Amino acid sequence: MGARTACNLPVSSKNPRSPICTYEELCKSFGNAFDRAELYRSPSGAVIYNPEYQWLKTEIAYCARSHLAELQRNLGQEGIVQEALSARGAREKRLGELRSELESFAEANADGQTLSWMKGELAVRVTRGEVLPSLETLEIEAKERGMKPISRASKSRLEELIGLQIRLAEPVKSTGLLDADLEVGSDDLRYFAPGSEYFFEGYPHLKEKVARAKQDSLTHERQISSLVDSLKKALIAKLRSYASPFNQKAIESLIQRIEATSVDFKAARQQNCDWPNAFNSRGKVLICQSLQDYPESVLTYLLGHEMGHSIGPCSVQPLIQGLPFDALPYTQYPLSEQASCLLGPESTAARAGDIEAEYRARAESQKKFTTQNYERMAQGPLNEARRQEMVEKLQDLLHRIRNNVDGIGPCLAVKTKSGFLRPQLEETMADWVGVELFAESLRNLAEVDQVERFREVSIHFAAKECPYPAQGTLAQIRNKLAEIGCRSSPIRIPRNDQEDDHLSATVRFEKVLLAHPVIRKAASCSELKGPVYCE
Repeated sequence: MGARTACNLPVSSKNPRSPICTYEELCKSFGNAFDRAELYRSPSGAVIYNPEYQWLKTEIAYCARSHLAELQRNLGQEGIVQEALSARGAREKRLGELRSELESFAEANADGQTLSWMKGELAVRVTRGEVLPSLETLEIEAKERGMKPISRASKSRLEELIGLQIRLAEPVKSTGLLDADLEVGSDDLRYFAPGSEYFFEGYPHLKEKVARAKQDSLTHERQISSLVDSLKKALIAKLRSYASPFNQKAIESLIQRIEATSVDFKAARQQNCDWPNAFNSRGKVLICQSLQDYPESVLTYLLGHEMGHSIGPCSVQPLIQGLPFDALPYTQYPLSEQASCLLGPESTAARAGDIEAEYRARAESQKKFTTQNYERMAQGPLNEARRQEMVEKLQDLLHRIRNNVDGIGPCLAVKTKSGFLRPQLEETMADWVGVELFAESLRNLAEVDQVERFREVSIHFAAKECPYPAQGTLAQIRNKLAEIGCRSSPIRIPRNDQEDDHLSATVRFEKVLLAHPVIRKAASCSELKGPVYCE
Protein backbone atom coordinates (compact mmCIF):
# COMPACT_ATOMS: atom_id res chain seq x y z
CA MET A 1 0.00 0.00 0.00
CA GLY A 2 1.29 3.44 -0.88
CA ALA A 3 1.82 6.29 1.55
CA ARG A 4 -1.42 7.60 2.93
CA THR A 5 -1.65 10.45 5.39
CA ALA A 6 -4.56 12.03 7.14
CA CYS A 7 -3.15 15.49 7.58
CA ASN A 8 -1.82 18.20 5.35
CA LEU A 9 1.76 18.27 6.61
CA PRO A 10 4.57 19.46 4.30
CA VAL A 11 6.18 16.64 2.32
CA SER A 12 9.34 18.55 1.46
CA SER A 13 10.98 21.86 2.15
CA LYS A 14 10.19 22.91 -1.42
CA ASN A 15 6.50 22.25 -1.00
CA PRO A 16 4.51 25.48 -1.46
CA ARG A 17 2.21 24.60 1.45
CA SER A 18 2.86 26.55 4.62
CA PRO A 19 5.03 24.81 7.22
CA ILE A 20 3.27 23.75 10.42
CA CYS A 21 5.24 25.24 13.29
CA THR A 22 2.57 25.61 15.97
CA TYR A 23 0.29 23.08 17.60
CA GLU A 24 -2.79 25.04 16.54
CA GLU A 25 -1.72 24.81 12.89
CA LEU A 26 -1.06 21.11 13.34
CA CYS A 27 -4.58 20.46 14.66
CA LYS A 28 -6.19 22.55 11.91
CA SER A 29 -4.39 20.51 9.28
CA PHE A 30 -6.28 17.37 10.32
CA GLY A 31 -9.82 18.52 9.62
CA ASN A 32 -12.05 15.46 10.09
CA ALA A 33 -9.19 12.99 9.83
CA PHE A 34 -9.76 11.87 13.42
CA ASP A 35 -12.91 10.10 12.22
CA ARG A 36 -10.77 7.39 10.67
CA ALA A 37 -9.31 4.19 12.07
CA GLU A 38 -5.85 5.08 10.76
CA LEU A 39 -4.24 8.48 10.94
CA TYR A 40 -1.29 7.38 8.83
CA ARG A 41 0.10 4.37 6.97
CA SER A 42 3.64 4.37 5.59
CA PRO A 43 4.72 2.62 2.38
CA SER A 44 6.19 -0.16 4.54
CA GLY A 45 2.85 -0.72 6.28
CA ALA A 46 3.70 0.93 9.61
CA VAL A 47 0.57 2.49 11.06
CA ILE A 48 -0.35 5.30 13.41
CA TYR A 49 -3.83 4.45 14.64
CA ASN A 50 -6.49 6.78 15.88
CA PRO A 51 -6.43 6.44 19.68
CA GLU A 52 -10.20 6.99 19.79
CA TYR A 53 -10.67 4.02 17.45
CA GLN A 54 -8.43 1.85 19.63
CA TRP A 55 -10.17 2.98 22.79
CA LEU A 56 -13.57 2.08 21.33
CA LYS A 57 -12.28 -1.42 20.62
CA THR A 58 -11.35 -1.89 24.26
CA GLU A 59 -14.76 -0.59 25.33
CA ILE A 60 -16.49 -3.08 23.05
CA ALA A 61 -14.42 -5.89 24.54
CA TYR A 62 -15.18 -4.63 28.03
CA CYS A 63 -18.89 -4.60 27.26
CA ALA A 64 -18.63 -8.14 25.89
CA ARG A 65 -17.03 -9.36 29.08
CA SER A 66 -19.62 -7.52 31.19
CA HIS A 67 -22.53 -9.14 29.35
CA LEU A 68 -20.90 -12.55 29.60
CA ALA A 69 -20.51 -12.08 33.35
CA GLU A 70 -24.16 -11.04 33.57
CA LEU A 71 -25.15 -14.15 31.64
CA GLN A 72 -23.18 -16.39 33.98
CA ARG A 73 -24.48 -14.64 37.11
CA ASN A 74 -28.10 -15.08 36.04
CA LEU A 75 -27.57 -18.70 35.11
CA GLY A 76 -26.03 -19.30 38.50
CA GLN A 77 -29.11 -17.94 40.22
CA GLU A 78 -31.15 -21.00 39.15
CA GLY A 79 -29.42 -22.94 41.92
CA ILE A 80 -31.15 -20.74 44.51
CA VAL A 81 -34.45 -22.45 43.67
CA GLN A 82 -33.05 -25.85 44.57
CA GLU A 83 -31.59 -24.63 47.88
CA ALA A 84 -34.82 -22.86 48.89
CA LEU A 85 -37.01 -25.84 48.11
CA SER A 86 -34.67 -28.23 49.89
CA ALA A 87 -34.87 -26.06 53.03
CA ARG A 88 -38.65 -26.11 52.88
CA GLY A 89 -38.68 -29.87 52.46
CA ALA A 90 -36.84 -30.23 55.76
CA ARG A 91 -39.60 -28.52 57.67
CA GLU A 92 -42.32 -30.39 59.46
CA LYS A 93 -45.39 -29.91 57.27
CA ARG A 94 -48.40 -31.87 56.28
CA LEU A 95 -47.79 -34.84 53.98
CA GLY A 96 -49.72 -33.34 51.10
CA GLU A 97 -47.68 -30.12 51.15
CA LEU A 98 -44.47 -32.12 51.32
CA ARG A 99 -45.42 -34.24 48.30
CA SER A 100 -46.29 -31.09 46.38
CA GLU A 101 -42.99 -29.50 47.25
CA LEU A 102 -41.07 -32.65 46.30
CA GLU A 103 -42.71 -32.66 42.88
CA SER A 104 -41.81 -28.99 42.41
CA PHE A 105 -38.28 -29.70 43.58
CA ALA A 106 -37.90 -32.53 41.07
CA GLU A 107 -39.01 -30.28 38.22
CA ALA A 108 -36.77 -27.43 39.33
CA ASN A 109 -33.84 -29.76 39.86
CA ALA A 110 -34.06 -31.13 36.32
CA ASP A 111 -34.31 -27.58 35.02
CA GLY A 112 -31.26 -26.61 37.08
CA GLN A 113 -29.17 -29.52 35.77
CA THR A 114 -29.85 -28.55 32.18
CA LEU A 115 -29.04 -24.89 32.87
CA SER A 116 -25.86 -25.89 34.69
CA TRP A 117 -24.71 -27.90 31.67
CA MET A 118 -25.55 -25.01 29.33
CA LYS A 119 -23.54 -22.64 31.50
CA GLY A 120 -20.54 -24.97 31.35
CA GLU A 121 -20.81 -25.28 27.57
CA LEU A 122 -20.90 -21.52 27.14
CA ALA A 123 -17.88 -21.05 29.40
CA VAL A 124 -15.85 -23.69 27.53
CA ARG A 125 -16.64 -22.22 24.11
CA VAL A 126 -15.86 -18.70 25.26
CA THR A 127 -12.51 -19.88 26.61
CA ARG A 128 -11.74 -21.51 23.24
CA GLY A 129 -12.69 -18.32 21.43
CA GLU A 130 -15.53 -20.09 19.59
CA VAL A 131 -18.79 -18.49 18.47
CA LEU A 132 -21.52 -18.86 21.08
CA PRO A 133 -24.26 -21.30 20.01
CA SER A 134 -27.89 -20.20 19.87
CA LEU A 135 -30.32 -21.29 22.58
CA GLU A 136 -32.00 -23.68 20.12
CA THR A 137 -28.68 -25.39 19.44
CA LEU A 138 -28.04 -25.79 23.15
CA GLU A 139 -31.50 -27.25 23.65
CA ILE A 140 -30.96 -29.83 20.90
CA GLU A 141 -27.58 -30.84 22.33
CA ALA A 142 -29.08 -31.10 25.82
CA LYS A 143 -31.89 -33.31 24.55
CA GLU A 144 -29.40 -35.56 22.77
CA ARG A 145 -27.65 -36.00 26.12
CA GLY A 146 -30.89 -37.13 27.77
CA MET A 147 -31.50 -33.92 29.70
CA LYS A 148 -34.96 -32.52 30.34
CA PRO A 149 -35.97 -29.29 28.64
CA ILE A 150 -35.75 -26.12 30.69
CA SER A 151 -38.87 -24.33 31.88
CA ARG A 152 -40.52 -21.62 29.83
CA ALA A 153 -39.52 -18.95 32.35
CA SER A 154 -35.87 -20.03 32.34
CA LYS A 155 -35.89 -20.26 28.56
CA SER A 156 -37.27 -16.74 28.27
CA ARG A 157 -34.57 -15.35 30.55
CA LEU A 158 -31.82 -17.26 28.76
CA GLU A 159 -33.01 -16.07 25.35
CA GLU A 160 -32.96 -12.50 26.59
CA LEU A 161 -29.44 -12.83 27.95
CA ILE A 162 -27.98 -14.54 24.89
CA GLY A 163 -29.84 -11.96 22.81
CA LEU A 164 -27.42 -9.39 24.18
CA GLN A 165 -24.94 -10.85 21.70
CA ILE A 166 -27.07 -9.65 18.82
CA ARG A 167 -27.92 -6.36 20.50
CA LEU A 168 -24.25 -5.56 20.86
CA ALA A 169 -22.89 -7.01 17.63
CA GLU A 170 -25.40 -5.65 15.13
CA PRO A 171 -24.98 -1.92 15.85
CA VAL A 172 -21.22 -2.33 15.76
CA LYS A 173 -21.35 -4.29 12.50
CA SER A 174 -23.57 -1.65 10.93
CA THR A 175 -20.87 0.98 11.42
CA GLY A 176 -18.34 -1.02 9.42
CA LEU A 177 -15.85 -0.82 12.28
CA LEU A 178 -15.19 -4.54 12.04
CA ASP A 179 -15.87 -5.01 8.36
CA ALA A 180 -13.89 -7.90 6.90
CA ASP A 181 -12.61 -5.60 4.17
CA LEU A 182 -11.01 -3.29 6.73
CA GLU A 183 -7.42 -4.48 6.78
CA VAL A 184 -5.25 -2.98 9.48
CA GLY A 185 -2.65 -5.70 9.70
CA SER A 186 -3.07 -7.92 12.71
CA ASP A 187 -4.61 -5.14 14.74
CA ASP A 188 -8.21 -6.38 14.58
CA LEU A 189 -7.76 -8.66 17.56
CA ARG A 190 -5.11 -6.90 19.56
CA TYR A 191 -7.68 -4.88 21.46
CA PHE A 192 -10.13 -7.69 22.23
CA ALA A 193 -9.82 -9.66 25.42
CA PRO A 194 -9.65 -13.47 25.01
CA GLY A 195 -13.15 -14.86 24.81
CA SER A 196 -14.88 -11.77 23.43
CA GLU A 197 -14.60 -12.85 19.77
CA TYR A 198 -17.95 -14.62 19.90
CA PHE A 199 -19.68 -11.26 19.78
CA PHE A 200 -18.71 -10.91 16.12
CA GLU A 201 -20.47 -13.87 14.57
CA GLY A 202 -20.12 -13.90 10.81
CA TYR A 203 -16.42 -13.00 10.73
CA PRO A 204 -14.63 -16.29 10.00
CA HIS A 205 -11.39 -14.44 9.34
CA LEU A 206 -10.98 -13.76 13.07
CA LYS A 207 -9.31 -17.08 13.90
CA GLU A 208 -6.83 -16.60 11.10
CA LYS A 209 -6.06 -13.12 12.34
CA VAL A 210 -5.56 -14.35 15.88
CA ALA A 211 -2.79 -16.65 14.67
CA ARG A 212 -1.31 -13.92 12.49
CA ALA A 213 -1.48 -11.43 15.34
CA LYS A 214 0.57 -13.71 17.55
CA GLN A 215 3.19 -14.20 14.85
CA ASP A 216 3.29 -10.51 13.99
CA SER A 217 3.61 -9.68 17.66
CA LEU A 218 6.74 -11.81 18.00
CA THR A 219 8.23 -10.22 14.89
CA HIS A 220 7.53 -6.71 16.18
CA GLU A 221 9.00 -7.57 19.57
CA ARG A 222 12.27 -8.61 17.94
CA GLN A 223 12.34 -5.44 15.83
CA ILE A 224 11.62 -3.19 18.80
CA SER A 225 14.24 -4.95 20.94
CA SER A 226 16.78 -4.30 18.20
CA LEU A 227 15.72 -0.64 17.99
CA VAL A 228 16.10 -0.27 21.76
CA ASP A 229 19.65 -1.63 21.56
CA SER A 230 20.46 0.96 18.89
CA LEU A 231 18.92 3.76 20.94
CA LYS A 232 20.89 2.73 24.01
CA LYS A 233 24.13 2.99 22.03
CA ALA A 234 23.13 6.40 20.66
CA LEU A 235 22.17 7.70 24.10
CA ILE A 236 25.38 6.40 25.70
CA ALA A 237 27.38 8.19 22.98
CA LYS A 238 25.37 11.36 23.68
CA LEU A 239 26.08 11.11 27.42
CA ARG A 240 29.80 10.58 26.82
CA SER A 241 29.85 13.82 24.81
CA TYR A 242 28.92 15.67 28.00
CA ALA A 243 31.68 14.05 30.09
CA SER A 244 34.38 16.15 31.73
CA PRO A 245 36.93 15.57 34.52
CA PHE A 246 34.41 17.08 36.93
CA ASN A 247 31.38 14.91 36.10
CA GLN A 248 32.94 11.71 34.76
CA LYS A 249 31.72 9.58 37.68
CA ALA A 250 28.17 10.92 37.43
CA ILE A 251 28.09 10.39 33.66
CA GLU A 252 29.23 6.79 34.12
CA SER A 253 26.43 6.33 36.65
CA LEU A 254 23.88 7.42 34.04
CA ILE A 255 25.49 5.14 31.44
CA GLN A 256 25.20 2.18 33.83
CA ARG A 257 21.49 2.87 34.14
CA ILE A 258 21.03 2.97 30.37
CA GLU A 259 23.01 -0.25 29.91
CA ALA A 260 20.77 -1.95 32.49
CA THR A 261 17.53 -0.69 30.90
CA SER A 262 15.50 -3.57 29.45
CA VAL A 263 12.19 -3.98 27.63
CA ASP A 264 9.17 -6.05 28.60
CA PHE A 265 6.19 -6.78 26.36
CA LYS A 266 4.17 -8.90 28.80
CA ALA A 267 4.18 -6.86 32.01
CA ALA A 268 2.76 -3.89 30.09
CA ARG A 269 -0.57 -5.71 29.71
CA GLN A 270 -1.17 -5.08 33.40
CA GLN A 271 -0.74 -1.33 32.86
CA ASN A 272 -2.83 1.25 31.07
CA CYS A 273 -2.69 -0.24 27.58
CA ASP A 274 -6.13 0.85 26.42
CA TRP A 275 -4.39 3.00 23.84
CA PRO A 276 -0.81 3.27 22.46
CA ASN A 277 1.47 3.66 25.44
CA ALA A 278 4.73 2.67 27.13
CA PHE A 279 6.02 2.99 30.68
CA ASN A 280 9.30 2.95 32.55
CA SER A 281 9.10 0.90 35.71
CA ARG A 282 12.33 0.84 37.74
CA GLY A 283 14.54 0.82 34.66
CA LYS A 284 12.38 -1.55 32.63
CA VAL A 285 10.49 -0.19 29.62
CA LEU A 286 7.04 -1.78 29.39
CA ILE A 287 5.70 -1.63 25.84
CA CYS A 288 2.00 -2.00 25.02
CA GLN A 289 1.12 -4.17 22.03
CA SER A 290 -0.83 -1.25 20.61
CA LEU A 291 2.51 0.43 19.79
CA GLN A 292 4.02 -2.45 17.88
CA ASP A 293 2.81 -1.40 14.42
CA TYR A 294 4.00 2.17 14.84
CA PRO A 295 6.63 3.67 12.51
CA GLU A 296 10.24 3.52 13.67
CA SER A 297 10.33 7.32 13.89
CA VAL A 298 7.56 7.45 16.48
CA LEU A 299 8.97 4.48 18.37
CA THR A 300 12.36 6.21 18.46
CA TYR A 301 10.83 9.24 20.16
CA LEU A 302 8.56 7.27 22.51
CA LEU A 303 11.15 4.70 23.57
CA GLY A 304 13.73 7.47 23.90
CA HIS A 305 11.34 9.27 26.24
CA GLU A 306 10.93 6.15 28.39
CA MET A 307 14.67 5.51 28.44
CA GLY A 308 15.03 9.11 29.57
CA HIS A 309 13.24 8.16 32.79
CA SER A 310 16.08 5.74 33.57
CA ILE A 311 18.37 8.77 33.86
CA GLY A 312 15.86 11.45 34.82
CA PRO A 313 16.96 14.00 37.43
CA CYS A 314 14.21 12.91 39.82
CA SER A 315 14.53 9.16 39.15
CA VAL A 316 18.18 9.00 40.24
CA GLN A 317 17.80 10.78 43.57
CA PRO A 318 18.23 9.18 47.01
CA LEU A 319 14.63 9.67 48.12
CA ILE A 320 13.09 8.42 44.90
CA GLN A 321 15.36 5.79 43.46
CA GLY A 322 15.24 2.12 44.36
CA LEU A 323 17.61 0.74 41.78
CA PRO A 324 21.02 -0.89 42.42
CA PHE A 325 23.01 2.20 41.42
CA ASP A 326 24.69 5.00 43.30
CA ALA A 327 22.22 7.76 44.09
CA LEU A 328 22.74 11.10 42.36
CA PRO A 329 21.45 14.20 44.17
CA TYR A 330 20.55 17.09 41.91
CA THR A 331 23.73 18.93 42.89
CA GLN A 332 25.69 16.13 41.17
CA TYR A 333 23.34 15.59 38.23
CA PRO A 334 25.51 15.93 35.10
CA LEU A 335 22.66 17.22 32.90
CA SER A 336 21.55 19.94 35.33
CA GLU A 337 22.52 22.64 32.81
CA GLN A 338 20.11 21.21 30.23
CA ALA A 339 17.47 20.76 32.94
CA SER A 340 17.77 24.39 34.07
CA CYS A 341 17.52 25.55 30.48
CA LEU A 342 14.32 23.55 29.92
CA LEU A 343 12.78 25.04 33.05
CA GLY A 344 13.54 28.57 31.85
CA PRO A 345 10.90 31.00 30.52
CA GLU A 346 12.42 30.98 27.03
CA SER A 347 11.95 27.20 26.86
CA THR A 348 9.11 25.18 28.42
CA ALA A 349 8.76 27.11 31.71
CA ALA A 350 7.94 23.73 33.25
CA ARG A 351 6.76 23.67 36.84
CA ALA A 352 9.48 23.13 39.43
CA GLY A 353 9.73 23.45 43.19
CA ASP A 354 10.99 26.70 44.73
CA ILE A 355 14.30 25.60 46.24
CA GLU A 356 14.95 28.75 48.26
CA ALA A 357 11.40 28.95 49.61
CA GLU A 358 11.57 25.31 50.61
CA TYR A 359 14.89 25.85 52.39
CA ARG A 360 13.62 28.92 54.25
CA ALA A 361 10.49 27.06 55.39
CA ARG A 362 12.47 24.07 56.64
CA ALA A 363 15.11 26.27 58.25
CA GLU A 364 12.56 28.38 60.15
CA SER A 365 10.83 25.24 61.36
CA GLN A 366 14.15 23.77 62.52
CA LYS A 367 15.19 27.00 64.28
CA LYS A 368 11.92 27.15 66.19
CA PHE A 369 12.12 23.49 67.17
CA THR A 370 15.78 23.70 68.26
CA THR A 371 15.23 26.84 70.36
CA GLN A 372 12.19 25.41 72.13
CA ASN A 373 13.96 22.11 72.73
CA TYR A 374 17.03 23.70 74.31
CA GLU A 375 14.90 25.99 76.46
CA ARG A 376 13.04 22.98 77.83
CA MET A 377 16.36 21.21 78.51
CA ALA A 378 17.71 24.27 80.39
CA GLN A 379 14.36 24.79 82.15
CA GLY A 380 14.69 28.50 81.68
CA PRO A 381 16.54 31.11 79.61
CA LEU A 382 19.65 29.77 77.92
CA ASN A 383 23.00 30.63 79.43
CA GLU A 384 25.88 31.55 77.11
CA ALA A 385 27.35 28.04 77.01
CA ARG A 386 23.99 26.50 76.17
CA ARG A 387 23.33 29.18 73.58
CA GLN A 388 26.66 28.53 71.84
CA GLU A 389 25.97 24.78 71.84
CA MET A 390 22.55 25.41 70.33
CA VAL A 391 23.99 27.67 67.62
CA GLU A 392 26.55 25.06 66.60
CA LYS A 393 23.93 22.31 66.60
CA LEU A 394 21.55 24.44 64.57
CA GLN A 395 24.21 25.35 62.02
CA ASP A 396 24.93 21.67 61.48
CA LEU A 397 21.22 20.89 61.06
CA LEU A 398 20.72 23.81 58.66
CA HIS A 399 23.69 22.61 56.62
CA ARG A 400 22.06 19.19 56.34
CA ILE A 401 18.75 20.79 55.35
CA ARG A 402 20.51 22.87 52.71
CA ASN A 403 22.17 19.78 51.23
CA ASN A 404 18.93 17.85 51.31
CA VAL A 405 16.90 20.58 49.61
CA ASP A 406 19.61 21.26 47.03
CA GLY A 407 19.88 17.52 46.44
CA ILE A 408 16.19 17.31 45.55
CA GLY A 409 16.37 20.52 43.52
CA PRO A 410 13.60 21.27 41.00
CA CYS A 411 12.07 17.87 41.79
CA LEU A 412 10.52 19.42 44.89
CA ALA A 413 6.73 19.41 44.95
CA VAL A 414 5.16 22.83 44.44
CA LYS A 415 3.26 24.11 47.48
CA THR A 416 -0.10 25.80 47.05
CA LYS A 417 -2.89 26.75 49.42
CA SER A 418 -4.80 23.63 48.44
CA GLY A 419 -1.87 21.22 48.69
CA PHE A 420 1.08 20.13 46.58
CA LEU A 421 1.48 20.01 42.80
CA ARG A 422 3.73 17.51 41.06
CA PRO A 423 6.85 19.03 39.46
CA GLN A 424 7.28 18.63 35.69
CA LEU A 425 11.06 18.41 35.37
CA GLU A 426 11.25 14.61 35.16
CA GLU A 427 8.78 14.34 32.25
CA THR A 428 10.31 17.37 30.55
CA MET A 429 13.79 15.84 30.61
CA ALA A 430 12.35 12.56 29.29
CA ASP A 431 10.82 14.53 26.40
CA TRP A 432 14.20 16.13 25.77
CA VAL A 433 15.94 12.72 25.64
CA GLY A 434 13.30 11.40 23.21
CA VAL A 435 13.73 14.44 20.96
CA GLU A 436 17.54 14.18 21.05
CA LEU A 437 17.44 10.54 19.94
CA PHE A 438 14.85 11.26 17.26
CA ALA A 439 16.93 14.16 15.92
CA GLU A 440 20.02 11.94 15.90
CA SER A 441 18.13 9.37 13.79
CA LEU A 442 17.47 12.07 11.16
CA ARG A 443 21.02 13.31 10.68
CA ASN A 444 22.16 10.92 7.96
CA LEU A 445 18.85 10.70 6.09
CA ALA A 446 17.95 12.35 2.82
CA GLU A 447 15.89 15.53 3.16
CA VAL A 448 12.70 13.93 1.88
CA ASP A 449 13.04 11.12 4.44
CA GLN A 450 13.66 13.60 7.24
CA VAL A 451 10.44 15.40 6.36
CA GLU A 452 8.52 12.13 6.19
CA ARG A 453 9.71 11.07 9.64
CA PHE A 454 8.93 14.48 11.07
CA ARG A 455 5.40 14.10 9.68
CA GLU A 456 5.01 10.76 11.41
CA VAL A 457 6.11 12.07 14.80
CA SER A 458 3.92 15.17 14.39
CA ILE A 459 0.87 12.98 13.83
CA HIS A 460 1.60 11.26 17.14
CA PHE A 461 1.65 14.64 18.91
CA ALA A 462 -1.58 15.66 17.19
CA ALA A 463 -3.28 12.49 18.42
CA LYS A 464 -2.64 13.53 22.02
CA GLU A 465 -4.76 16.65 22.38
CA CYS A 466 -6.15 17.83 19.03
CA PRO A 467 -9.97 17.84 19.29
CA TYR A 468 -11.94 14.94 17.83
CA PRO A 469 -14.96 15.59 15.56
CA ALA A 470 -18.13 15.93 17.63
CA GLN A 471 -20.09 14.14 14.88
CA GLY A 472 -19.00 11.24 12.73
CA THR A 473 -18.74 7.47 12.54
CA LEU A 474 -16.77 7.00 15.75
CA ALA A 475 -19.11 9.31 17.65
CA GLN A 476 -22.07 7.31 16.35
CA ILE A 477 -20.47 4.07 17.51
CA ARG A 478 -19.96 5.52 20.97
CA ASN A 479 -23.60 6.63 21.09
CA LYS A 480 -24.86 3.19 20.01
CA LEU A 481 -22.74 1.50 22.63
CA ALA A 482 -24.30 3.77 25.25
CA GLU A 483 -27.79 2.96 23.96
CA ILE A 484 -27.33 -0.76 24.61
CA GLY A 485 -25.99 -0.19 28.09
CA CYS A 486 -22.24 -0.15 27.48
CA ARG A 487 -19.97 2.32 29.18
CA SER A 488 -18.96 5.21 26.98
CA SER A 489 -16.19 7.01 28.79
CA PRO A 490 -14.04 9.46 26.81
CA ILE A 491 -10.50 8.45 25.97
CA ARG A 492 -9.16 11.71 27.36
CA ILE A 493 -9.71 12.97 30.85
CA PRO A 494 -9.89 16.79 30.76
CA ARG A 495 -6.39 18.04 31.34
CA ASN A 496 -5.58 19.90 34.55
CA ASP A 497 -2.42 21.88 33.88
CA GLN A 498 -1.95 22.54 37.58
CA GLU A 499 -1.74 18.86 38.52
CA ASP A 500 -0.34 17.09 35.45
CA ASP A 501 3.39 16.36 35.65
CA HIS A 502 3.49 16.19 31.83
CA LEU A 503 3.71 19.30 29.74
CA SER A 504 0.80 20.02 27.44
CA ALA A 505 1.03 18.66 23.90
CA THR A 506 1.32 22.25 22.69
CA VAL A 507 4.44 22.93 24.73
CA ARG A 508 5.97 19.55 23.96
CA PHE A 509 5.49 20.09 20.22
CA GLU A 510 6.48 23.76 20.02
CA LYS A 511 9.08 24.13 22.79
CA VAL A 512 10.82 20.75 22.86
CA LEU A 513 10.35 18.97 19.52
CA LEU A 514 10.61 22.06 17.30
CA ALA A 515 13.38 23.55 19.43
CA HIS A 516 15.92 21.13 17.98
CA PRO A 517 17.56 22.69 14.90
CA VAL A 518 17.67 19.40 12.94
CA ILE A 519 13.96 18.81 13.47
CA ARG A 520 13.09 22.44 12.86
CA LYS A 521 14.84 22.25 9.50
CA ALA A 522 12.92 19.07 8.62
CA ALA A 523 9.73 20.93 9.50
CA SER A 524 10.69 23.81 7.19
CA CYS A 525 10.27 26.25 10.09
CA SER A 526 12.28 29.44 10.41
CA GLU A 527 15.37 29.07 12.57
CA LEU A 528 15.10 32.73 13.63
CA LYS A 529 11.69 32.45 15.31
CA GLY A 530 12.24 29.14 17.08
CA PRO A 531 12.33 28.51 20.84
CA VAL A 532 15.65 28.21 22.66
CA TYR A 533 17.41 24.90 22.11
CA CYS A 534 18.74 23.39 25.34
CA GLU A 535 21.78 21.66 23.88
